[in-house]
Amino acid sequence: MATKTFVILIVNVCLVYAVKRCCDDENNFLTTDLKQCLDGSKIDIAPACTLFAVEEDLTSTRVDSEGVLYLDGEPVPRHQYCYASDQNTTKHLYVLCGDDDSDETSIDILKNVCEMISVFFMILTVVIYISLPPMMDLQGEAIVNSISGKALAYLTLVAIYIIPYLEDVSCYIAAYFLYISFLYAFFWLNILCFQIWRQVVNPPLLNHIKNWKMVYYIYGIGGPIFCWAVLTLIQHSDFEPLKHVHPGIGEIRCWFKTMREQMIYFYTPISILITTNIIYFVWTIVVLSKQYTNSRTNQVFKYRVKLYIKLFFIMGISWLFEVISSATENHSSLKWLWVVTDIINSLEGLTIFLILVVFRKKVMRHLANKSVCRCLKLPSAWKNLEDTECEPIEYEVSMTSDGEKI
Repeated sequence: MATKTFVILIVNVCLVYAVKRCCDDENNFLTTDLKQCLDGSKIDIAPACTLFAVEEDLTSTRVDSEGVLYLDGEPVPRHQYCYASDQNTTKHLYVLCGDDDSDETSIDILKNVCEMISVFFMILTVVIYISLPPMMDLQGEAIVNSISGKALAYLTLVAIYIIPYLEDVSCYIAAYFLYISFLYAFFWLNILCFQIWRQVVNPPLLNHIKNWKMVYYIYGIGGPIFCWAVLTLIQHSDFEPLKHVHPGIGEIRCWFKTMREQMIYFYTPISILITTNIIYFVWTIVVLSKQYTNSRTNQVFKYRVKLYIKLFFIMGISWLFEVISSATENHSSLKWLWVVTDIINSLEGLTIFLILVVFRKKVMRHLANKSVCRCLKLPSAWKNLEDTECEPIEYEVSMTSDGEKI
C-alpha cells in the first residue's frame, strides 16, 4: 500500500488565543481525508509542506502564548502546524508540518508506475485466455477471475493516489471497492489451489459434488461479499463493544484508519487464504511424489508439478512479505528491504504474464496463426511447440474419475 503523507495527532486541547486555526469557517472542520477545510478552502499551513505521522496519546503537548506548539518538549513553529476539528468525531486535532521527504514521494511514484505496468500485463493475460476457448476450463476461469480482481485493485490504488481529493462518499466507495477487489483475487487463487489439490488427492468425501463450477462461483463471489458485509456492519455499528475494533474507513484516508485495523480486516483473511494455499501446495507435492511410476503417468506428474510451480509464483506468496513489511514499517533499518519487496510485488502482473503466457507452450500453440489487430499475424511455428502439457495427456489429467471435465 502506498504510504499517505497526511496524518494527524489527536489531542485534548486547552485553547489559548495564540493557537492558529486551520480553517476560517466557524466550526473549523476538516474534510474526512484532512486535505482541506470543509468549505473547500486550503489548510492554512506552510506551502509545499509534507505532513508526518505522530502516534496519538504518546506525545505531551502544550502551546505557549506566542503560538509555538511543543511536542515532547520539541518546539513546532506556528507556521508549521494548525488546529482544527474532525467533522466525524468532533475531536480536536493538530495537523503538523515536517520536512519534505522526496525519497518517499519517489518510491510512491515508482510503485504506482509498476502497478500500472502490472495492470497492463494482467489485462493482456485475461484477454488472451478469454480469446482461447481451450484455456477456459475451471482452472482457466479461476485464473482469469483472480487476475481480474488484482487488476481492478491496482487500478483503484493508482486512482486513489493520483486524485488529490475524494469526496466522502467517493472515498468510502473507493476503499470498499479496493477491499473487495483484493479479496476477490485471493479467494479465486484459493479456488485455483483447491482445484489442483482436488485433482491430485481426489478425496472420496467430495465425489458426490457434480457442479463444481457453481460451487466455485458461490465461494469466489460470496467470500469477498461476506467479508465486506462484516466490515461494513462494524464500520457503521453503534454497538459499544465493536467500537474497539472500528475499521475507521475514510477517517484519515480512503482505507483503514491505522495499521491495526488493516491487519485485522485485510491482512488476516488474506494470510489465512495464503496459508491454506501453501497447505494445498505441500499436500499435492507429497501425494504426487508417491503416486506415479510408469512413463506415461510420469509425464502427468511432470505436467502437474510444472503447473504447481507456476501456481506457486502467482498464488500470493509475495503478499506474505507485504504483511511482514506492513507490520514492521516503523523499523527504519528494514525500510529499503521492504521497498524492494513492495516493488517486486507491484510488478506481479508482469510475472503472471511470463508464467501463464510466454513460458506456457500450450498457450503459445493456441496463439499460433492468430491475428493481432488484423495487421500482425503471430508465427505459425508456435504450433509445433511441444512440452509435457501436450493435449492427450492434458485431457487425461483434466478428467475426474466419473468423466467430468474439470
